Amino acid sequence: MIHSGDVYLAAAGQERRIRVVVLTDSEFNRRAGRVIVAPRLDGPPDAIASPWRVLDGDSVYAIDFMLSLDTTRLLELDGHVSEAALRRIRLVMRRIT
Repeated sequence: MIHSGDVYLAAAGQERRIRVVVLTDSEFNRRAGRVIVAPRLDGPPDAIASPWRVLDGDSVYAIDFMLSLDTTRLLELDGHVSEAALRRIRLVMRRIT
């Protein structure tokens, strides 16, 4: 089952793979067969600061770049963001929408 806060390696098309964090809950993912995700950005965290970006350890997730993917494009579970990062992600999503 795919849960909010899970980090996956995802197929982004044309042989490109990206790390993403899942933003939607497991019920939505199951019913829709899709997930809303935010990509992890590469680069030093200080260079990527934005009110729509969430830092989790050394990783920065761009909530403002969220996109929808078919669940079959999630290739490999790579972990989970911290509870604090998940709370910040939810706060940023409320502010964007």
